[in-house]
Order: sequence, then structure tokens, then C-alpha cells
Amino acid sequence: MKFSLFIFPLMITLSAHADQQALRLAKYIGNLNMYDVTFALVDSKCSTSYSLTKKQVEEIDKLTLEKTRVSYKKFNLIVGDPELTREMAEESIQPLLDNNCNSRLLEYWYSKVSKDFDKNLSELRNEEPTSVQIK
Repeated sequence: MKFSLFIFPLMITLSAHADQQALRLAKYIGNLNMYDVTFALVDSKCSTSYSLTKKQVEEIDKLTLEKTRVSYKKFNLIVGDPELTREMAEESIQPLLDNNCNSRLLEYWYSKVSKDFDKNLSELRNEEPTSVQIK
């Protein structure tokens, strides 16, 4: 009886940890997807070249696959909402558009946003894989 009293809380703790792990991964991957969509949108509206490089997308895909056992694209289709992501990206860049894609404003915006992108990518690199199955 004592053994089962010990195992049950341990299983709950491990399950809660796995859930927290999955949530952290979802947060980082979701944020990276938001940057991916936002940078591409700014490029299309402001004739910039902020989109993620092929190498960056490949790294995110590799990390997502390692950490979640599904690809970056599939993860965002399963866990994310592409329409909502696009709407949020459009809303977030509206001040840039309202200012006619002012180059100084774009440079300032990109310097701030790219640092946050780098932070999320670093966090994803450092996270452990989740044991939660994502289907």
C-alpha cells in the first residue's frame, strides 16, 4: 500500500511535468511561427527582406521534430490556428503600414522583434523533448 501511495503522486508529478514541457515547447514553436508569418507579411507589404532564411526554417523544423516528433509545419497545423496567426500578424504590423513602411521605424521594429525571435529559438534549442504525443 505504501508503494502505491508513493507511485501515484510521482505519476501525477511526471505527467504535470510532461504537460508543462509540452506547453513550453508549444509556446516557443508558436512564437517562432508568429515571427515567420509576420516577417513574411512585412516583406510582402513593405518590400523588405526580413523573412526567415531557408536555414532558419530548417533548424526550426529539425528542432520541432526532435522535441515533439512532428514537423514544424504539421505542429502548427495541429496546435496552431493559421488564420488567427495571420490576423494577429496583420494587427501587429498595422503601425508600420500606417507609417507607410518608414525605413527607420522598420529598422527599429526589426531590431526589437528579431531579438525576441532569437530568444525563442534559443529557448527551443535548450528545451527537452516532450513525452506528450502530439497528433
